[in-house]
Amino acid sequence: MGAEEKLLLGIPLDLNRMSQSDWECLPGLGPGTAKKLVEYRQINGDFASVADLKRVPGMGAARMKLIRSYFADP
Repeated sequence: MGAEEKLLLGIPLDLNRMSQSDWECLPGLGPGTAKKLVEYRQINGDFASVADLKRVPGMGAARMKLIRSYFADP
């Protein structure tokens, strides 16, 4: 099941299983930021928590506020 379906059902998303297209389903994230998130995870390993997303260029406070509620911290 993809992120879009999980969002509709209210199922929390997994930071470490999301594809670029999954990231793009979230509000405020376009293809560029989605690609950076996937690349960051590939280079640096899994995200330990939602707060780790702030390390990715382009993930500022405003974007974090928009998407934080869609995740359950691992």
